[in-house]
Amino acid sequence: MDGAVVQITIDGGWKFDPPRIDLPGEELAVGKKWSARVTQTSQKFGSRWREQEFKVVDFEEITTPAGIFEAFKIESTSMQQNGGRIKRSYWVEPGWGVQLKSSRIVFPPRGGQTRESTVLISLTRGPA
Repeated sequence: MDGAVVQITIDGGWKFDPPRIDLPGEELAVGKKWSARVTQTSQKFGSRWREQEFKVVDFEEITTPAGIFEAFKIESTSMQQNGGRIKRSYWVEPGWGVQLKSSRIVFPPRGGQTRESTVLISLTRGPA
């Protein structure tokens, strides 16, 4: 599977079944959409389903500490069984599918919100 997330080690660790598909196996293009439903499990929080919708919204130049890249911008929304929601934007380099930058807003079921962001600080390509 291309672009699948099997496990994340934040908030005590999450496992996804089936793997969470942040990138489809096909070529990306502006306007492409896909959706997924996974069961996410954590020892700390238990199991719950999560439904996600994705859309490629732009192909643009972005600058990170790792350099300047042409990247696809993908936006996603997630709904969780417990009523929580997540809105996320992330930029991926088309040749590798490497996530260059992301911005995420988590809306817990009890209200409020948490903002998170990541950015690629270095990238080294190995020999061909």
